[in-house]
Amino acid sequence: SDPQLQSQSGYRSELQERALVVSLQMFSLILERCVSLLQEHVKSKKGQSAFPQDLQILLPAVKTWCDWMLCHSGVWNPPPSTQDYKVGAPGDAWTRIATLMNLLEKLDLSAAENFVTQSQEGYDQIRLPEDAVLSEFTPLMHNVQESTYVSKEFDMELAQFALRINKLLFFGTVFLCGLEPPVLKLEIENENYNEYVSVVRTSSSRSSPPSPPELNNDDDLLLESFSEDEEEQEDSNVVDNAPSEIRDLLSRKVELEKRHRYQELHKQRV
Repeated sequence: SDPQLQSQSGYRSELQERALVVSLQMFSLILERCVSLLQEHVKSKKGQSAFPQDLQILLPAVKTWCDWMLCHSGVWNPPPSTQDYKVGAPGDAWTRIATLMNLLEKLDLSAAENFVTQSQEGYDQIRLPEDAVLSEFTPLMHNVQESTYVSKEFDMELAQFALRINKLLFFGTVFLCGLEPPVLKLEIENENYNEYVSVVRTSSSRSSPPSPPELNNDDDLLLESFSEDEEEQEDSNVVDNAPSEIRDLLSRKVELEKRHRYQELHKQRV
């Protein structure tokens, strides 16, 4: 690889790029499930006591992902393109994080009003199980956890729930919005409505063309019959007068060439 390229800020090797893509796709699948469950919960207008059990399991995992991303923004930002690796339902991790933030803001987090940051008599420190389990995990050692306390008389599970949601909201609504380049932004439509949206460029907003249809052997033979010289000399009349099958093949050939050029540029970047 090019040493000069490696010395540039934000450089990632192809191996790092692919590892990030796979990791983000895994994260996106977890987020997809969380968003689906949260949407159902918000619609039901039930309290925290009726919070889905699956969400109680998934949200600690989401927070752990967010903690890692908070500690290592220089590794993953700017985010890698995932347009060549699609799994699950349509969507990407960044759009789902934005949706998750919008949903979390609708939850009742009044329990956090009872939190204090200084140790006091009659107060216990709120310790999240995921933080305790991963306290010696090297990739998260730089994640400084600010101590939070709550009255001993307060329901500790409710306190843990509110603290976890607050940490997720900080990551999405403060940290991701303040990055350079930013990942999320707050869109204010009117006085009564605003939402967080992803500003990460995805395949639909990139300049690269969509993947062309696969070519079969007969198509390859037909395409090979058009040399580069013939293509350069071809004028609009020839294209217009050509059979529809040939016009379609020429169009697909152009798309393939554009795709190839984009892949070459992408390889140079990574």
